[in-house]
Amino acid sequence: MFEKGYSEECAEYMAQRLIDLIDHMQYGYALIAFHKQGTIFKMVKATLIPYESFFHRFYEMERIESTVVYWDVESQAWFLPAPGGIPTAGRLLIINHLSFNH
Repeated sequence: MFEKGYSEECAEYMAQRLIDLIDHMQYGYALIAFHKQGTIFKMVKATLIPYESFFHRFYEMERIESTVVYWDVESQAWFLPAPGGIPTAGRLLIINHLSFNH
């Protein structure tokens, strides 16, 4: 975060939001809105609910290095942004936790 010029306070806030999001996505859904390849606006319903059954292991947040994989509910496929392709604070609109049925 610091190489992008974010303050320590901002980096801590963004990291905590990501932790909260991942915690929520293990049991629920999130709406993620971002610009794909810098131009195409995309909004997806995402979750980590099928992670354990698909990968045959628990989701380990400590193993995250640069990107966060998620299940795109509409596409019925896993999505993993390319390294360096993760939305930054300027491009990530924000992630809202959802409470509706699949």
